[in-house]
Amino acid sequence: MRKHFWSISSIITALAAMLFLSIGIIRAAADELVLIAPSECPSNGCAAGQRLNFQVTFTASPNTSTSPNTQVCVYTPQDGQSGAGSNPWASASDIWLSGSGILSGINYTDGETSAVCTNNAQPGQEWLTGAYATHPTSVNDSLEFAFNVNPSTDLDGIVSVAVFQTDAGGSWEEVANFSESIIIAPAAETAYVGQSAEDCGSNSPCYINSGDDEPGGLGTGLRDAVMAANPDSEILILNDYVIKDSTVLIDKDVTLRGFEDAMITTIGIDCSQPMLRFTNGGKVSDLTINDGNCASPSRNLIEIDSPADVAVEHNTLNNGYRGINIKQNSGHITVAFNQITKNVDYGVYRESGLGGEISVFANNIFNNRTGYQVNCTGYGTADHNFWGDDVLTTTSALNCLVSNGKRLGAPILLSTGTAGVEALRQQVTSTTTFAFNNQVGVRHTVGGDYNVIIVNHGHGESTNSPFFNANVEQIEPCSNFYDVFLEENSAASNLVLSLKYDLNSTCTNTIETSAYCLGVDTTQYPLWWYDPQNDVTDGWDTTGQNPGGAGAGGASGQQTVCDTSNNLISVTIDNTGRPGLSTDMFFTPFAAGLPIPEGIQLSQFTATFKATKNDLKWITSTENNVKGFHILRSDSEAGPYVRVTPLINAIGDTYIGGVYNYSDSDIDFVKTYYYKIEVINKEGDSISTHGPVSVLTTTATPTKTLTRTPYPTYTPYPTRTATPYYYRSPTSYYRPMTSTPQGYPTQVRTYGPAASSTPIRTSTQSGTAIVGGSTTPLTTSAYPVETNASAATAAYPVPGSEDEQRLTGTAIAVSDSGTPQGDEENNPTSTPSPSGEDSMPHPGSRSIQWPFLGIGILSGLFLVGMASFILVKVRF
Repeated sequence: MRKHFWSISSIITALAAMLFLSIGIIRAAADELVLIAPSECPSNGCAAGQRLNFQVTFTASPNTSTSPNTQVCVYTPQDGQSGAGSNPWASASDIWLSGSGILSGINYTDGETSAVCTNNAQPGQEWLTGAYATHPTSVNDSLEFAFNVNPSTDLDGIVSVAVFQTDAGGSWEEVANFSESIIIAPAAETAYVGQSAEDCGSNSPCYINSGDDEPGGLGTGLRDAVMAANPDSEILILNDYVIKDSTVLIDKDVTLRGFEDAMITTIGIDCSQPMLRFTNGGKVSDLTINDGNCASPSRNLIEIDSPADVAVEHNTLNNGYRGINIKQNSGHITVAFNQITKNVDYGVYRESGLGGEISVFANNIFNNRTGYQVNCTGYGTADHNFWGDDVLTTTSALNCLVSNGKRLGAPILLSTGTAGVEALRQQVTSTTTFAFNNQVGVRHTVGGDYNVIIVNHGHGESTNSPFFNANVEQIEPCSNFYDVFLEENSAASNLVLSLKYDLNSTCTNTIETSAYCLGVDTTQYPLWWYDPQNDVTDGWDTTGQNPGGAGAGGASGQQTVCDTSNNLISVTIDNTGRPGLSTDMFFTPFAAGLPIPEGIQLSQFTATFKATKNDLKWITSTENNVKGFHILRSDSEAGPYVRVTPLINAIGDTYIGGVYNYSDSDIDFVKTYYYKIEVINKEGDSISTHGPVSVLTTTATPTKTLTRTPYPTYTPYPTRTATPYYYRSPTSYYRPMTSTPQGYPTQVRTYGPAASSTPIRTSTQSGTAIVGGSTTPLTTSAYPVETNASAATAAYPVPGSEDEQRLTGTAIAVSDSGTPQGDEENNPTSTPSPSGEDSMPHPGSRSIQWPFLGIGILSGLFLVGMASFILVKVRF
């Protein structure tokens, strides 16, 4: 036995020695030059201007102690341009080389000693950088270095590293040479920035983050792209791109644009610096920008300090400190078509001091700091923005030139598949130009070209309708709701605005009848406008009618025409009527649609006798200009009917109906009652009744007395399990472009454009019902919801309860104290074996089989040793 033990020990020792020896050989043999950041170039090559990080590993075996005795030289091609080019392949600026050996820790001095590198350069090579040191003994060592490829380079290149050491006589000799080939993608007017070569795909030239994090963003692919770009070039950000601690400097007049749904965020730990800084003009668009996990502090997302104009358009700026922080720049700043929310401080802030103006328009700006969202510091305007439901501009924009009448009355839809919101700048020419999937078009018939801003609010919910809470009669939209206004300083002679009305077949079929577009009365052509500023309209008026508001002053309407072949309604807006070009085209929403009759659309009205009361339930799918309801009752179907309730407040609106319940307990038995619903408008007038429904009462239901069985009852036969009932909310009822809530949970409306990063605002509304002469709050969900009853109500009995006994037919024993006792199946009790120990081990437990374990260890070590030996042989 002892002999076998020593034999096994000897084998293990030998295998372990072989393993460590092979590892040592491999480590010593790992002299090489490796591109470490980026780890690989994109498929079309590394972009001209890309920063590259390398690591060279070599063996230092000095023959003398002469100081210095080791020199490392980095070479790149002399020429990086085809033809008659003369620019070098690599840039001579921003070169970096590690100051100490990564493996040895020995200090290296930048440069060369005794002109070793320049004297030994090969033809066509240029010495780029180097370092020298004194090594007391032989050692493996590594150095890292980084440089940028010259932006003008269009030739592939080879990066070489030569290692020199002194011989016994003190002369320098080359002891190692390594090289790495780099394929180059030449610079272009459009460049791409990606997080990895995979993100870049076939897009070229594409810049990737390297290994540095230096001032100005050196070490990020975005900074490389900016340095390589010409003015007026475009840089596209691909997918989710991450910057580092340092601010990325945008010091050229370039356009930084997101490709599809691109995002810039940060992975840094120092959140004290802005993310992007524009210092020489430029534009940023179609990007989502946030500061990642920065919280204390958060980062300014965009900082601008530029003598030239900068535009920030079509972006989503959220979860930073300030969305846009503007320094004392002299250039004009445009902030438009953005979603700016959830920032710790201002959405847009201009620091004090002389400088250029800012224009902030057509943005959703809300839910940033408490109170003011924008501060212009006296240098700019902030009209035509959405600040929140019923939030005034004067409480949202500080030190800005604004008008409350020029605010947007509904949130702008969020863009689909990209950042920002659905608003745009559209040039108006003599030919109709359509926007938003050809749903809205503009042109002029006289004068020159100019620009308008078109804002898309969408349709289908109350939140899409501008100024919905202004208590005006609504229209059923057959187009989206749009705000259309002239861009600042636009000189317009007239505007022909055209809207499609083909959202659904009901719209098309109804509008193309003699009552509307096929009739001769152009005042009935259903293109609508609304004046929130001067009450020129009476709620929503058609563009062809003489406006009916208190501020109309006898004005006439505008020429309105239908084009049924293209499902279009068009209005010519000039200064001869209203809406007027110079009077109304700064705050006016438009929509094509149909008038909604005053009152309700009733989906359900029922009466049911239950024990001692009559339960009434009614469901509406829409409520227009409705204040509430009265329940009317009669002993006969023909009447007379009398009110039996005070006013039950309405909880629905034009787009969302409600669910109502009322219990009438003031009844006689064995009698038929008839009920109607009386609808009251917001002016307090009775406008309609619905019904009647009838119900026959019966005799009072006797009270059941529960009798307990003092002893458990056992069933000797197989039991049958009853199927519990599931209570679901009533079936949803739908009408075109409306959603009808059903059920009883608290009404929750989701406001704001639909999207992933979409701000959610909720409000709770409750109606009242009368139960036995008292009012009980009733609520309704804003969207149809199918819900199961809770386990504590009807769907499942409480375990161990009498309800469970009735459902399952299983008796439960009760102790003298009333506590349920467990049976052997549900409450098992362990029983000791006669010997006091477990009679047999757990079937999953096993004792360790030491012989098999030893064989496994030996086999593993042998295989590792053989693999190491084969690896060494293959490598050498």
